[in-house]
Amino acid sequence: MFYKGIIMKKASIGAAIAITGCLILPYFVGNSFQTYHQNTIASIEKNPAIAVKDYQFTRNWFGGEAVTTLSIATQAPEMPTVDLVLTESLTFGPVNISTSGLQLSLVKSKASFDIPLFAAQPQIVEQLNQNIKISSVLSWLGNYSTRLETLAFDIDEVDQSVNIRPSLGEFTLSGDTLTGEYVWQGLSIKGQGKALEVLPLTFKLDQTLIAGDMYSGDAVSVGDFSVSVERFSFDNKANGQSLAINNMYIEGNTTEHDDLLDLTLTYGADEITAMDKKVTESNLVVAIRNLDIKAIQALNRASQSFNGDPQSVATQQALASLIPTAMAMLDHSPEIAIEEFSVVTEHGKLASKAKLDINKDLVDINNPMSVVAAMNLEANGAGPEAFFQQLGLSPMIDGYVQQGLLTKDEGKLSFTASFAQGQLKINDKVMPL
Repeated sequence: MFYKGIIMKKASIGAAIAITGCLILPYFVGNSFQTYHQNTIASIEKNPAIAVKDYQFTRNWFGGEAVTTLSIATQAPEMPTVDLVLTESLTFGPVNISTSGLQLSLVKSKASFDIPLFAAQPQIVEQLNQNIKISSVLSWLGNYSTRLETLAFDIDEVDQSVNIRPSLGEFTLSGDTLTGEYVWQGLSIKGQGKALEVLPLTFKLDQTLIAGDMYSGDAVSVGDFSVSVERFSFDNKANGQSLAINNMYIEGNTTEHDDLLDLTLTYGADEITAMDKKVTESNLVVAIRNLDIKAIQALNRASQSFNGDPQSVATQQALASLIPTAMAMLDHSPEIAIEEFSVVTEHGKLASKAKLDINKDLVDINNPMSVVAAMNLEANGAGPEAFFQQLGLSPMIDGYVQQGLLTKDEGKLSFTASFAQGQLKINDKVMPL
């Protein structure tokens, strides 16, 4: 009984400490998070494409509210900016309530928004808030996770029906690394003899910041990202046009070396069918190498100043500011390479490659056209002649062969091309420009 009493006493003390912690800690958590939130807003204010028109952060012991009014540039001359009012309802830990029960976390927030543009049509914003759910959690480890969920809804009109399928995604910012996955189940549009369908779209991201600020518009990061669509189809019964793409994807990878950035983009599709013609294993791999990171940041900042009107003073000034930046980009001999551009047809494979770089010593900053003469290009390609014959291109192909623009060997067409010091060669033949 003596030992049992000691155990019970210790348990009571432990429970009292836990309860006291749950009552006291929210105040300090809220105070710390307010500073964190204000610093985030300060970073957003540095973004040339976003203006913070109003910001209010209020809190009590266990929770609070942050209301931020943002003016976002649209690049559209007729509507240069759109205002968005974001309201975050906050609860402070150490323990918060989630859909799965009690959750150990410092802060939990639920967001809603208003768009003053639709002030005369409040039902639009109301429906958006009903169908778009945004919540965030700040963990004890300092990881900030945001969950985005959209509900399914239908739009039925007299001659058209639209079905928007649900989506769900979660992204986590851990230090300078942003990871996440977002899956949208797609949509379908039907009416007037036309049908369009997009089946599950998946977006994945794993990027680490290496320069700039995540919110300020000058961020540069390394890592991977991908977008894939299981199926895209369009059918127009009125004119017989149709298109279907299966397993379409875009994959990207960025790496850093010596303050330079390398980017590789891969576009592909397992199968494309258009007008009863089918190709498979469509593939495009583009590599961009030796990009100056500071120049990329300057380009990002300048691009934020474009207002959509190419004749405006602001746009002209932004373009003028890009010239020295572009010259700085050439200091490290950047190059663009199409490492593979290929597709498989019923007659065989079509494939080509190309590489482009620019000799900075031949570029005159006062003469933009000098860039053309400074280009160095190498390219080659090959494909089955039968593929072009079925398209009715035989006369054109024969003409190109006679002119030496194409070579033909046992039913295979091919070419090589190069451009250097303003001179173009095709199949080693100098071509007049």
